[in-house]
Amino acid sequence: MTLAPTSTTLAAEPVASTIPFDLPIPVLPTDPFGSLSLPRGGVAVSEWRVRLAHLRMLAYYKVPAAAKERTAQQRPIGNQLDKALAIALDPALWEIHDDHVVIIGSEGDRYRVTPEFCQGFSWSSKGGKASTICKGSMRATSGMCKHQMAVEYLRLAQELEAPQLALVPTDDPSPAIAEEDALTEIARAEIFGPELFAILGRIRVKQRKVAEGDVDLLLSADDQLVAANSGVYGATTPATIVSGAICSLTAAEFADLWSAINSDAARDALSLTMAIQTDSSGSGLLAVTGPGLNVAVACMAMPC
Repeated sequence: MTLAPTSTTLAAEPVASTIPFDLPIPVLPTDPFGSLSLPRGGVAVSEWRVRLAHLRMLAYYKVPAAAKERTAQQRPIGNQLDKALAIALDPALWEIHDDHVVIIGSEGDRYRVTPEFCQGFSWSSKGGKASTICKGSMRATSGMCKHQMAVEYLRLAQELEAPQLALVPTDDPSPAIAEEDALTEIARAEIFGPELFAILGRIRVKQRKVAEGDVDLLLSADDQLVAANSGVYGATTPATIVSGAICSLTAAEFADLWSAINSDAARDALSLTMAIQTDSSGSGLLAVTGPGLNVAVACMAMPC
């Protein structure tokens, strides 16, 4: 692995020891997840995996998901991450090639992007010197422009995809029907009922003001907290977590969860148990149980 040039000016060095993820974290933000490489062509990049990548990047740079909760120091990187997420979520804005990724800019400009360099359209400085270096990469406090961050989102989203293995040999003329993929518990947390009601209720209120969308839940065993995020809105609360996971709910799945949490039983419970079970593909259930409450909704999830 070739690290970025040591001359890169860093705004702040991320602290790896508190990040609740198991990927190796180096100190250079231009190499955030240990691999200066490109996403692979022909490999699916699903929306929910991109959103999980966004959660990882937010955690890496220690930036709150909600823009209004960011400090003045966090805003430049947070704004870049939000813009990179918007690019990665729109397949019309990127093309994966063997040795680079093309990112389509807001004016239709095409940027040739690699982890080490971002080449844009030709422009002239005040002194009249022509350049094709992306302006964003020249002033990025993180060491990457939003285009390079978007490419990292795509690569990381592919890394998060669980490999699909054949259940039976492909040359078997009469393959047996595979047994149903059993669910296995990957995460468990104990949380104060009013706190869970508060963070999910906050997301629900924000969605009503804007639009309903997917909701991501992060159960961080390292930080002992539960984080709920939907778009740029987020909330966190302390919890006792035995094992952590990232869970993604569709708008309909979150609505089902909220209808159960929005009850006297949940709001008054001193302790609720959140448990996530998945099969080998990441598809499973999020269950919340406690006095007078027993609800389970479908979800996509992976341990962290």
